[in-house]
Amino acid sequence: MQQHLKNLVEAYKYAYKLKVEGKTLEEIKDELLRQGLDNKTAKIIADNIDKNYAELKAKSRKKNIERGVFWCLAGGVMILFTSFTHLHRSGYPYFLGCGTFLFGAIRIIRGFLK
Repeated sequence: MQQHLKNLVEAYKYAYKLKVEGKTLEEIKDELLRQGLDNKTAKIIADNIDKNYAELKAKSRKKNIERGVFWCLAGGVMILFTSFTHLHRSGYPYFLGCGTFLFGAIRIIRGFLK
């Protein structure tokens, strides 16, 4: 029984690796069949991996967008704060705020493009 569970875990890991590499559902199922799994188990694993992978990608997108918005807002606050407190100075106080704002914008773009 323990060996069977270990094999299923390994099969799921292998199927996930194939999905990350860009294999289709049918290709994953065929590869699992070549590895010695029966048809029913290979189909279940391939279907589960496909569903879970889509959910994980959606969560990752959402997380990138949320964190990007946070960093943009933090950068905007820093820019406003430094512009009001250092009106007669020029230079680097704005640099930190701009960098933070750009970092957030990049995170948002990555979230939409993933």
